[in-house]
Amino acid sequence: MSDRTRYTLSAVLPEQPTEDELRDARPGDAVVPTPRDVPAAVQDAVGTDSDADTSDGAQLLAALQALHRNGYVSHGVGDDRPSRSGHGADRITELLTAVPMVGDQEQYAVAAALMAQEIGFPARVVLGFAPGGDSGARDTTSEATTGRTTFRGSDVTARIEVDTAQWGWVMLDPNPAVREIPDQSDQTPQPVTRPETVVPPPPAQQLDQDEQTPPQADRDTPPTQPVWLQILLAVLPWALGVLGLLALVLLPIATVVLAKRLRRRRRRRAPDPRARVVGAWDEYRDALLDGGHDVAPSATRREVGAAAPGEAGAGIAADADAAVFGPSDVDDAVADRTWAAADGAIAALRAGRDRRARFRAATSLRSLRR
Repeated sequence: MSDRTRYTLSAVLPEQPTEDELRDARPGDAVVPTPRDVPAAVQDAVGTDSDADTSDGAQLLAALQALHRNGYVSHGVGDDRPSRSGHGADRITELLTAVPMVGDQEQYAVAAALMAQEIGFPARVVLGFAPGGDSGARDTTSEATTGRTTFRGSDVTARIEVDTAQWGWVMLDPNPAVREIPDQSDQTPQPVTRPETVVPPPPAQQLDQDEQTPPQADRDTPPTQPVWLQILLAVLPWALGVLGLLALVLLPIATVVLAKRLRRRRRRRAPDPRARVVGAWDEYRDALLDGGHDVAPSATRREVGAAAPGEAGAGIAADADAAVFGPSDVDDAVADRTWAAADGAIAALRAGRDRRARFRAATSLRSLRR
């Protein structure tokens, strides 16, 4: 933008209630989209941080104060404490249940908006610029000299707005202050070690030495073992050695087979239908790799499906692409249909192969290395 470009902005600053006034706030009647798949951690946090017998405004204020009190800010870059990005249900659950609570402004705003809607307030997340960014610190000397405030990309932050019956939409800041994040070990209570109770041994009984000591001839003669026990003791070391060798040979094979079964179960039981559809495609692609088919790492799903034997691969690839890039949501029926097609296609790949070829495919590491 040129230095000679100027514009004038006229704005109305809405009335903002004080903290004491916010305690008496009542939810407004604004219509906002209803969130889906709200994590249970949101309801748990509202129940833990606020008193259900108080007013709605008091519950909202208590929930925000809990975020200010327990939360720490980190973007997970540079020297910051590691912190995952995103604001999906799993990340919000991790934010509200981790000790210490670590996240960025976007995640705190999403969590606060969900908590406000759980209490009954229509809420929305707003993004904007705040002088000084996370910490709120800014160069006031430069502003006093030049009469201007410079905003940078680092000044972008997130807030929430809730609709109230008294003041309409009210902006609230759910973000904790930027401060040093304590170590996780400092937040974990140390177990209390209790002293062990020493129980004195029972008094030794006085035994008659003449009655307890066997004759000299009995002490010098070793006991005679049965023949079957002698044979068992002689064969046992060899049997244990053979079993140990078999375990060393079979353990890697069993580990590979178990890893593939666990991977398949994780894909098949994914909580999101879209993830299950993509998991069905991944299972079919791994079957192609383990079966010895050439699958280029850079090839798209449709290219892999077109080059695969049979016609089922192209249909599975189309379902996966539609689930990822399509405009509509994926339901359980689509996921079950895609898995049925993938199971049939994988069975067709194995058909006609001898036992040795099927064993090589089951123990192949190609799909695990990609």
